[in-house]
Amino acid sequence: MRWLLVGLLGLLIWCPVAADETTPTPVTAGAPTSITEDAVKLLDQGKVYLGLNNPEFAAKPQQLDPDTRNGDGDKALRTFQSLVKRFPQYADGWMWLGLALTETLQCSKEHPEGVPQLTESRIADGLAAFEKAYNTNPGNLTYVCCYSDALMTLRKDFDTTRKLWDRYLPTATSDVNRVTALVQAGRACLNKAYFGKSATMPADEVKQYYQAAATYVKQAAHLLPKSDSVKEMQELLRQYRKPLTGK
Repeated sequence: MRWLLVGLLGLLIWCPVAADETTPTPVTAGAPTSITEDAVKLLDQGKVYLGLNNPEFAAKPQQLDPDTRNGDGDKALRTFQSLVKRFPQYADGWMWLGLALTETLQCSKEHPEGVPQLTESRIADGLAAFEKAYNTNPGNLTYVCCYSDALMTLRKDFDTTRKLWDRYLPTATSDVNRVTALVQAGRACLNKAYFGKSATMPADEVKQYYQAAATYVKQAAHLLPKSDSVKEMQELLRQYRKPLTGK
């Protein structure tokens, strides 16, 4: 799952892993004892419906008519809502509810590929769902990614995003996971500097956020200098250094 940040920077938000890197070590919260086989079945059914609506979530995308895809999106949302109502401690249920609220597509003849249904209500409810999943285990990389993605793309809340990754960093169990956290914190700072400058943030503050981004990336480069995500951020820092710092 990958999302692009709204804006000219075009920074990938979802935790990227280059071909020369090892897949991040999975961090899981573990299902509470109250989670039953029924909960897992509901979760899997909701995932199927969401995949039928939005091919990004489908193991094997299918060609469906717009009305069918819209109906499957509604079924996905209802399924996840039912899941968290019955099993409110099931973190994965909250995470997928957040995805259903923010990633379900509305399809039509004019837009056969679908457009996001991002009403203010859905955004607020989606963020709340991601936060619930995250709060069950702030050391779970997937929950951090989903919540930080939503904060960045839907709210441009770069400060909270940075704090999430700072909080995650001490719990990271491998250099790859540490680099992921450092790169994502750096992205948040660079975006804060970019959008802050556009919103007339004081020049000194813009520079501070830029320098913070550079510090995160320097730390990441020390751990994995050949990482593609690190190289990407180094290039972005070079590209935006003069516009953001004047040097």
